[in-house]
Amino acid sequence: MIGEVPSAAVWNSWGARISTRPPRVTVINDNPDFLALMGDILASDHFVPTLLDEDEPDVLERAGKSKPDLLMIDLSPCVDGRDGWNLAQSLRRDLELPQLPILVCSADYQAMEELAAQAANDTRLELLRKPFGLDQLTDAIARLMGRPLSS
Repeated sequence: MIGEVPSAAVWNSWGARISTRPPRVTVINDNPDFLALMGDILASDHFVPTLLDEDEPDVLERAGKSKPDLLMIDLSPCVDGRDGWNLAQSLRRDLELPQLPILVCSADYQAMEELAAQAANDTRLELLRKPFGLDQLTDAIARLMGRPLSS
């Protein structure tokens, strides 16, 4: 049509492309307040959040159905005995998404230290220790989504 502006890639402030479809972020955590906060933050910046309680027995199935572009997960044990990292690995394997970006957010510093060596070799993995600030969160998501950090 004459007068239409051609569609161009649009990026939100986190560095994620939003022109064709907003990126889907699946957040798995056992804290309802954390889930609500992440949902509000992500939705306000044009992500489509799926918020899942890690203690629900069907969390792996529901996470898979959400078709995430990014997974944000805690390391605490799930109801089935797996920890968040094992759940994330299952999602990568079962969804055949070995490159699924994973943002691990946890206050379990010992578990984070154990995972740090693996994180150093995985460009699709970021570790974020709780408590964290909004800038730390946005920077980690930008790195995982493959966009330069905003200054």
